[in-house]
Amino acid sequence: MNERLKNNVRRRDFLKAGATAAAGLALSDNLRAFGGVAPATHNMLILGMKSVFLYHLPMFSFKGFTSPHRYQIILEANFTQQGKSIQDAYFKDRAQFPRTYSFGPEPFAFSSADDFPKTLKGTVFRGHLEKKGSTPILKDVVAEITTIVWFQELNLYTEFPQQPSRLQYIVFGSKEELFMAHLIYKPPDFDQILSAEDTGKQVMNYLREPVRRGETSNSISLLRRPLVELPRRNLLTQKLKQNQDVVGTFHKPWGTYIRYVTEPAQIKVGNEYYFEEGELRAPPEYKATPAEKAAGFS
Repeated sequence: MNERLKNNVRRRDFLKAGATAAAGLALSDNLRAFGGVAPATHNMLILGMKSVFLYHLPMFSFKGFTSPHRYQIILEANFTQQGKSIQDAYFKDRAQFPRTYSFGPEPFAFSSADDFPKTLKGTVFRGHLEKKGSTPILKDVVAEITTIVWFQELNLYTEFPQQPSRLQYIVFGSKEELFMAHLIYKPPDFDQILSAEDTGKQVMNYLREPVRRGETSNSISLLRRPLVELPRRNLLTQKLKQNQDVVGTFHKPWGTYIRYVTEPAQIKVGNEYYFEEGELRAPPEYKATPAEKAAGFS
C-alpha cells in the first residue's frame, strides 16, 4: 500500500491514488489499523471577520468507498500560536483579501461530536488550500474549538432518505456577522456559504438553542442552528444569489428533531464565500463545473 495512504487519508489525493474499489479497500485497512477510525486530513474553510468559524469540506461516501469526509460540520474556534491569540493577525489579513480563506489541520480522527478534538494544529491559507494560488500566511496555528455549531453525518442509507423538495440553509454566526450554509443531504448536491443580514430580526431569537442536555460528553457545547426553508425548489439552478432579499420559514431546533416555527424569516443575502458542486457528486468530480466557473470558484 502507498505509504501516504497508510498515514493519511487526504480529500483529493486519496481518490486519485487508484481505482474506486482499491481506494475502498485501502481505507478499510486504514480503519482496522486505527481501531475503527483513521486519521485524515480534514481541510476546512475559514469564515468570519469578528469571530472564527471553520467549515469542514464534505464529500459523500459511495459504493465501494466510505469517505472519512462524510460530515457537514461547522465549528467556532479561537486561533492561537504558542499560547497567544493571533485572531487579530488573521482578521487584519482578511480585511485586505476578504473572499476565501482555509485551514489545513494536521491529520486527526473522530467518530462523532463527542470525541471531536478540542484543538486542531495546522496552517491558515489565503485562498483555497487545495487549489492553485493559495498562500500560507500563519503556520503552527492552534485552533481551539469552542463550539460545535453543526454536526451531521451524511449517511445515505439511514438519514434523510429523500432529498427535501425546498431549499434549506443552516443559519449561524452572531447579530454582527451572520452566515448561511446550504444543508446537504445526498448526491448530487451542492455546497454554498453566504453572509446574511437578519432584516426581519427573528433569527437571533433562535440562534443559540441547545438540541438537548447531555448531547455531548465533553465540555464543548453542541448547538444546532435554526434552518431557514425557502419557497423555491432544492435545485442548483434555484440556489441563493448575492444581494437577494428572501423570505423563508424557520425550522426551530427541538430535541433530536427539527420542527417548524411559523414565523417568517426575512433575510438579506450578502456575499457568496464558497460554492462547490463537483465534490458533492458520488464519485466526486474535481474538474471545475460550469456553475463553479460562473460563481468564480473554479
